[in-house]
Amino acid sequence: MTLCTPTQAVDGKANERISISIVDDDETYRSLMKHAVGRTRDLDCVGLYSGGLEALKGIPSSGSEVVLMDLRMPGMPGTECARQLKRIQPRLPIIIISGFDDPETLAQSLDARVGLGAQG
Repeated sequence: MTLCTPTQAVDGKANERISISIVDDDETYRSLMKHAVGRTRDLDCVGLYSGGLEALKGIPSSGSEVVLMDLRMPGMPGTECARQLKRIQPRLPIIIISGFDDPETLAQSLDARVGLGAQG
């Protein structure tokens, strides 16, 4: 897990940015997503996780308001990680991002009650 440093409040005003965690086994993709989030004024990256187990340990205490999660990862698929996170934090929005468009895999994501982001 890598913690991202959120932007500090300016002039004593509350920081109204959305805290995001990124879960992906591909280090390059995590880095690109962190960079994209960092260039957006309304978003803060609060955690980078290389897999489902690591995400389950870190996200509940990270302050994440949204999770961007890869669908296919070794060890624990994104759908299973999302199901377990939803048990811990039922209102946490989780967006599954994948280059795969396999109907069965997409159905599993919907069954896990998560949003589908970019698809192949």
